[in-house]
Amino acid sequence: GSSATQEKTPLPGRMMISTPTNPATTATQRAGSTFSFSRNTPSSVTSMGADWVAQLVRPILDDQFDMVAPCFARHKLDGTISKGIVYPLTRALYGKRVRQPLGSVFALSGRLVERFLARRVWDIEVSALSTDARALSEAVCGEFAVCQVFLGPAEHAGTGPSLDLSSVLAGVLGSVFDEMNRNVAFWQKVRGSEPIRGFGTPVEMAGNAPPVDAHKMWESFRLGCRTLQEVWSAVLPPATLLALNYLAREDAAGAALADDLWARIVYDFALGYRLHVMNRSHLLRALTPLYLGWLASFVREMGAASSQDVERRVQQLSLASFVREMGPHRPRTWSGGCSSFPWSTRPRSHTSSLAGAGPIASTPSPSGGERSVSSCGTKSKTHSTGPPTASWWA
Repeated sequence: GSSATQEKTPLPGRMMISTPTNPATTATQRAGSTFSFSRNTPSSVTSMGADWVAQLVRPILDDQFDMVAPCFARHKLDGTISKGIVYPLTRALYGKRVRQPLGSVFALSGRLVERFLARRVWDIEVSALSTDARALSEAVCGEFAVCQVFLGPAEHAGTGPSLDLSSVLAGVLGSVFDEMNRNVAFWQKVRGSEPIRGFGTPVEMAGNAPPVDAHKMWESFRLGCRTLQEVWSAVLPPATLLALNYLAREDAAGAALADDLWARIVYDFALGYRLHVMNRSHLLRALTPLYLGWLASFVREMGAASSQDVERRVQQLSLASFVREMGPHRPRTWSGGCSSFPWSTRPRSHTSSLAGAGPIASTPSPSGGERSVSSCGTKSKTHSTGPPTASWWA
């Protein structure tokens, strides 16, 4: 509503921001200005029309939110990296139930943009996924008001090269683990999680999801158990390795990788990433067969379930496993002076690569019972009220 001249300022990654240049612009007017961006990669959202922009901006203008995240409609088994890792981990770390933490598109208030510029949030010379993860963590850790808007199915550009699953997994988890390392002091004090306000109504996806071969995924998991023991032993405790070896003997039709075991694996890989036990890209790629083992279990369990049942299952995974398993990983293993795993008698130094891993490294591509979230001793700010592609995995 301001009549001040608007100046467009280019930012890294071809982002554009409109800022008032009139010094007489009031603080209220500056707080009401908005900013939205999308990452400029082959998987960028191309269906962001004026109606979606309006839906994203409205909570900032009408309800004084600072960040609005999208929640795109997806098939029930789409976005399994988000369902199985990113959302549960983000919920446990930051205490906010942002359903699609790496949504590629956000609307931001003027005061949050000012913080981002002051802290050089966009000066990240890595993947745009890192920008997504940094933006969300900065908003939550800075106690800015975050909400989400339910939108329809997102369409993604497909002009870039196809990415294999290991590359997608390494890119996504690298960005999330980097933020986990940066914000240790914050999430060590978070207890439980709380819902964020949602605008709009979740949209049901029409049509069939891409076919998923759970048997092939389980076989990839079994192959990883035979070929990656040395790599996994750098980050996983003996009890976990033993449990995985027992699982690998099971027939694909009935085997299941339990939620609590899966959560512990993710946390141990995050710690290995922090301690730099080996080349970080190699480490994250070595998680691929373990992820496929979890995914095969998830697909077999939820393949015939409704979208609502799948969503309840994701919430169960988040609360019963990731939030609960966070406890042992808070003080001892992530303190500033930590240099080794709790079961290790000395710092680990592991330089093995994934040589010999075979096809593993290039595999194709209700809540309740939680306490109110708090951090740093203060109540956080809330408001009442064909084959799978890279975008399919993430």
